[in-house]
Amino acid sequence: MKNSIGKYISVNTFLSGNSNRKQIISCLNEWPVTDDLVRILFEIDADPQKDNSKPFAYLSQEQQICLFTLGTIFQLTDIIQDKKNDLWIVKLVLTTIKKEYDSTNLISCGYFLFQQMQKTDQAEKYFSRLLKELPSDHPDIPQCLHSLGLLLFLRNQYDLSLQWYQKLIKILKTNDPNLPDTFYSIGCVYHKKSDHQQALEYYQKALQIWTENNRYEQPLRMADCLNNMGCIYETEGSYTKSLDCHQQALSIRGQYQIDIGASYNNIGNVYLCLGQYEVALENYNYSFEMKSKSISIPNPSLATTLKNIGLVHEEDGNIEEALKCYKRAALMFEQIYPSVHIYNIEIQEDIQRVLALENV
Repeated sequence: MKNSIGKYISVNTFLSGNSNRKQIISCLNEWPVTDDLVRILFEIDADPQKDNSKPFAYLSQEQQICLFTLGTIFQLTDIIQDKKNDLWIVKLVLTTIKKEYDSTNLISCGYFLFQQMQKTDQAEKYFSRLLKELPSDHPDIPQCLHSLGLLLFLRNQYDLSLQWYQKLIKILKTNDPNLPDTFYSIGCVYHKKSDHQQALEYYQKALQIWTENNRYEQPLRMADCLNNMGCIYETEGSYTKSLDCHQQALSIRGQYQIDIGASYNNIGNVYLCLGQYEVALENYNYSFEMKSKSISIPNPSLATTLKNIGLVHEEDGNIEEALKCYKRAALMFEQIYPSVHIYNIEIQEDIQRVLALENV
């Protein structure tokens, strides 16, 4: 590094920093110095006012913690030895080689916070601050709004999520490629709120744009939309519409060999509601087979399909087979969730109900 003074360092990951020097030195002192190991303190001079790249943001003003986005560039200016603290200080200056605003790095910084670090509160603060700092006509504004809507959706704050998505709709043009995806996201929020009429309305808006304009850049998103519509139609008792949606979703998913098991499970649900037990069982069995190839055991999705198979056998009067399936599902649920979890409670109720029928 001494031979590289004056040169540039590009960080290929996210880098967290702390401006509390005493705290950092205290942490470093916990590590012994040996013939092979030395303590190094990276001292960064970062001035966000020098350019508009905004490569870092504070995650906590109280703790003085900040996060530098991936691809941040520093210039190595000096390396000195601090004999008092028995460490080396590597001095870096935040710089930029390309002056253009790098939106991908900035947005990905927020995504990293909640997707990789699971810090949704800090990610929300990050995107909110970004909205305040960016010019009102900046091209990253829609991504910020969408990210905030998604964050609050994942935190089950559906009304606040809707507010961000509605703001996003107001600034998107009718030919914006992100419009159908936004409609779909709003549909998901209403779906979670059990407002099926509104959910279907937005799902259909998204589906209409995807189909009419041949926008198949996200075919699996389209399949998810159809799947969700199928689930709503099943709940409302519109089984013909439900089957049609699930079969369309399966047709798309089959091309990519993704979520096939989920589609067959949902088709089985519809046939079970229709009382067509043989066809329902056929779809459930195929669902379990497909899921077993792609997910490990135990898994709640596999357990749910096993429970559905048991339900078909119970409805069809095959009590012995129903009990076997329920017990297998119960074993999986017990390995995944605590005993007080609703899935464990419900499957035990299924077992007791079938046992009572067996003793009649």
